[in-house]
Amino acid sequence: MKDMICDVIRKTGDFMKKYEFCQIFQFAVLNGFIWMLMSIAYLCYMDLQKHSAYGITYSVMFTVGHLGVFACGLWILLQLCRFCGKRFFRVSTVFWGGLLTFLLFADIVVFSLYRFHINIPMLALFCSPAAFELVELPLTMILMIVLIAGIIFTGEFFLWKLVRKFSFPKSSFAVSGVIILCFLGFNGIHAWAAFNADQEIMLRTEALPLKYAMTATRFFSRRGFTPAKRIKIYAGSVINYPLKKLEFKPVEKRKNIIFILVDSLRADMLTPEVMPNMCTLAEKVPSARFTNHFSGGNCTKTGVFSLFYGIPGNYFDQALRSNVGAAMIDSMKAQGYDIKVFAGATLLAPPFNRTIFANVPDIEVTQPGASKVERDITAINKCVEYLQKRDSSKPCFVFLFLDSVHGSSMAPGFPKRFPTDLDQVNYLNLRNNLKGRNDVMNLIKNSCFYMDDLLHRFFQKVDMPKRIAEDTVVLLTSDHGNEVGESEMKNWGHNSNFARYQTQTPLLILGLDRPSQKITYQTSAMDVSATIMQDVLGCKNDIADYSIGRNLFDPTEREFIFSSSYLETAIINRNRIFVQTVYGIIRKYDLDGKFIEDPLPAPVVKKFFEMTAKYAK
Repeated sequence: MKDMICDVIRKTGDFMKKYEFCQIFQFAVLNGFIWMLMSIAYLCYMDLQKHSAYGITYSVMFTVGHLGVFACGLWILLQLCRFCGKRFFRVSTVFWGGLLTFLLFADIVVFSLYRFHINIPMLALFCSPAAFELVELPLTMILMIVLIAGIIFTGEFFLWKLVRKFSFPKSSFAVSGVIILCFLGFNGIHAWAAFNADQEIMLRTEALPLKYAMTATRFFSRRGFTPAKRIKIYAGSVINYPLKKLEFKPVEKRKNIIFILVDSLRADMLTPEVMPNMCTLAEKVPSARFTNHFSGGNCTKTGVFSLFYGIPGNYFDQALRSNVGAAMIDSMKAQGYDIKVFAGATLLAPPFNRTIFANVPDIEVTQPGASKVERDITAINKCVEYLQKRDSSKPCFVFLFLDSVHGSSMAPGFPKRFPTDLDQVNYLNLRNNLKGRNDVMNLIKNSCFYMDDLLHRFFQKVDMPKRIAEDTVVLLTSDHGNEVGESEMKNWGHNSNFARYQTQTPLLILGLDRPSQKITYQTSAMDVSATIMQDVLGCKNDIADYSIGRNLFDPTEREFIFSSSYLETAIINRNRIFVQTVYGIIRKYDLDGKFIEDPLPAPVVKKFFEMTAKYAK
C-alpha cells in the first residue's frame, strides 16, 4: 500500500513537472503581484479622505483575493494552452499575460479620467464602426500606446524566461491558500458591510474592475439580524450628484406630494375598462395623463431609482456606496417636508432605504403580512392613518409603494371581471399561444381592477379630491411593465427586453397647477423628478445639474430615452431600441419588440459614453 501511494505521488510529480504546472502557476502569480502593485493607483483616484486600519486591511484582502483569482484564471488558461503544443503555448504565455496587463493599465487610465471601469460591453461598443466616427486618435497617442504595449509584452517574455529556471511547488500551494482565504475574507466582510451600510468598505470595493463582491441582506434578515440603525458615514464618494449645489426660489405655499407606485403596472391597464375609478377621478380634478411614457428600467431596481434620482439606473451602486440620496428627496427634507414611506414591497432588496431615502430616518423597510395583498393593505391603512392625523402645519411627501399587481394578486373572494382559468401565473407551465396569453393577460387585468378598487377606497377614506383641490399633488405610475409574450422575443414578465411591454408605464398626475391635458409625446421617468423640482419645489438650477430628463410639460422631442436592467443598458431612440448586453452584443429592435437591421448610429454610441461618465466622480 505504501509503495502504491509513493508511486502515485511520484507519477503526479512527474506529470506536473512535464506540463510545467508550478512554473506556469508562478508566472500567473507574478503577473497577479504586478497587477496588485498597479492597483494601488486606483486608490489614488478615489475620494478617500481617511484610511482606517480596518479599511486598509480590507483593501489588501480585496486586492489579493480579487486579482489573485484573475491570476488563477490566467494559470488555468495557460495550462490549457500547454496541452496544445509547445510553440502555441510559448506564444500564448506572452500574449495572454501581456494582454491582461495592458488592459489593466488601460483601465487605470480610463478610471483616472472618467471614474468608471472598462468592461466587455464597453470594449465591444468602442470597437464598433460607429465609435470610430466619434473618436480620432492623434498619431502621438497611437505611438505611445504601441510603445507601452511593446514594453509590457517584452516584459512578459522575460518574465516567462525567468520563472522557467525555478520551481517552488510548496510555495505555489501556500500562495493558492492565501488567495482563497483573502477571496473568502473580503466577500464575507463586504456582505456584512453592505448589510450595515458601512460606507468605507463599500467605497473601497468600487476601486477594482470587474468586481462582484457578495451581498447577503436577505440571508442576515431572515436569521434575525437587524441592520445598524445608524449608517456608518464615511467622508468619500464615487458619484458626483448633483453636479452643483441646488438653489431654490421662495414658494408661497408648498404643496403636499403623494407618489403612488404600483409595481409592474402596464401602461395599457390605465383604461376605463380596467381601472375605471382612476380614470373617473382624472376627469373630475385637474390632471395630466402621459400616454407615451417610459420607465428608466425594465426592473424595480433601476425603474424606481431613475424615477427618484432622474439619472440612469446604472448609478445605483455608486449611490449606495456613497450614501447619496435622491436630490428630490433631500431637497424636500431641507425645505421642511415630513417624508413618509409606506411600502407593501420590501425596501431592503433593492436597498432603497439606503439610496433614495438614505438621509430620511426611521423608514419602515417591510410591512407585516403573509401575502402581497395583505402587505399592500397594511401599507395603505398606515398611510390613511398618517394622512388623517398628520401635522398640517408643514408639507408632506408620501411614497406609497404597492406590490399586488407584481404578483397578479387580488384579495380572496374579489370578483373577477375578466374571464380566466388562472388564479396565479405558473411560469413553468406557460403556453405562448392565443389562449395562454389571454388567460395571463386577463389575470393581470383582474389584479389591476382590484388595485383600482383598493386605490379608490383609499382615496375615499382620505377625501383625496378635496386634498387635491386644496394643496396636494398625486402622482400614479409604475417602475416597469409586464410582458405577456407579445414581443418577437416571446418573453414573459420583465427584465428581459426593453420593448414597450416591459418599459412603457402609466403616468397620471393629479392636482398640479396646470390645465387638464392628455400628453402623447414621448416622456421618461427621469422627467418626473425634474418636474417636481421645478414646478413644486422651485429649484432654480439647470435640470442637467441633477437629472438627464426634462420638465414633463416640455414638448421638445426626446431623441434619447435611457433605460437599464440589472445587467443591460438601452437607449430608446424614437421608435428604435439599441441594447448593449452584458457580453457587449448590440441588439436592435423597435418598440413593439420586432428585430430591425438599422446600423448603430454614432450619436447613440456617444450617448452611451456620456451617460456612463456624466455623474461619475
